[in-house]
Amino acid sequence: ILKDLYDLAYTTGQLHNGRLTDFSGDSCMIVFEEEKSSERSIESVMEFNAGFDEVAGEWNIKDKIHSRAGIVNELAFIEEIPTKDNIRLGILGKAVDLANRLCSFAAMGKVLVNKTVRDHTVNNWQYNKMEPLHLSAPRETLEIFELVGRKIKKPELRDFSHRKIGSVLVG
Repeated sequence: ILKDLYDLAYTTGQLHNGRLTDFSGDSCMIVFEEEKSSERSIESVMEFNAGFDEVAGEWNIKDKIHSRAGIVNELAFIEEIPTKDNIRLGILGKAVDLANRLCSFAAMGKVLVNKTVRDHTVNNWQYNKMEPLHLSAPRETLEIFELVGRKIKKPELRDFSHRKIGSVLVG
């Protein structure tokens, strides 16, 4: 099962221009380093969750394990670190800490995001505001939002009043 979950995390990250930086069985971290990273990270999580449920179903453990996610858009320092076997991606900074805090705070099957991610994606996704998360500094809190799902957009109705049909068949 771990290989299936690793493959799922790796390919899902790759498909959305992210890089898998950490995988430990019950958690993984995928880093997105571009302008539309908030939208890509949500798309990636939604795809990962669907695949996660599929893998859990194949292994008959769907009622025993569940995914959860924390998504932040914050500053991080990223560097490729060569090892004797391969190149690993090292990451540190506020983004790592906040993403881990959100993930640990999320209920099973839920996705939590910070205000920056919500602000960047509010046109396409629906959120419920949650109680702020208290951080280690006195009086410092983190605004968090639970991802509800994709917004259903009504198709735009176009005005065709300027078009006139002239025909013998039209009364």
